[in-house]
Amino acid sequence: MEYDGHTLHRIRALRDFGDVKAGDLGGWIESEDNLDPDKDAWVYDNAKVMDSARVEKYARVWGMACIKDNAIVSGASWVKDNALVLNNARVDAISLIKGHARVVGNAYVRNSSIMGEAYIADSAKITCGCYILGNTCVCGDSIVTDSKVHGCARLCNSAEILNSGDYICIDGIGSRLSATTAFRDKELGIAISCGCFLGNLSEFKKCVIETHGDNKYAKEYLALIDIIKAHFEIS
Repeated sequence: MEYDGHTLHRIRALRDFGDVKAGDLGGWIESEDNLDPDKDAWVYDNAKVMDSARVEKYARVWGMACIKDNAIVSGASWVKDNALVLNNARVDAISLIKGHARVVGNAYVRNSSIMGEAYIADSAKITCGCYILGNTCVCGDSIVTDSKVHGCARLCNSAEILNSGDYICIDGIGSRLSATTAFRDKELGIAISCGCFLGNLSEFKKCVIETHGDNKYAKEYLALIDIIKAHFEIS
């Protein structure tokens, strides 16, 4: 295949591994150096790997995804759909990049937990010197640049994270003992993501009072609102 100035070759499996059987056709690579021969890395469908990019260890690339330049997809990570991993970006451990997501520049996405996965989806863009670690979720039309995002943060809608101070995540409070993330958003100003709730600070406070009244969980969430205001310097 001639693609974007590159000559790519469809791969064929030489042995059985995972859900791949000897003789199965896979996706497209520019050279044998694009695919780790010593583990169970694989490229499916019409996915493409080119330039000096590599798919290593147990990683999988699916759909119409493209890995190029000096990018590396490693560990047990999946890149699928129309996602792109470009430049010097690295996706490692148990990470999932899907939809029209972009991981570019010197970005580094890695799940550092035994449970869960780093999850980049929809039209999210991870760029420049970002570090996306742990069970972080970045989705929607979010953009994250020059920042470190970790823990169980959930950045969605139109999040705009230009530095690490543009979000705060508190885990283990409320009735679900789960994570609540506050972040700068192009549409909502300061947005709150908590369970199935997504809205601004005023909407979050109203929802807390309506749901929990004056119980323990309401007091925790209202205290968290004060912390969020202090973090973002909101009077």
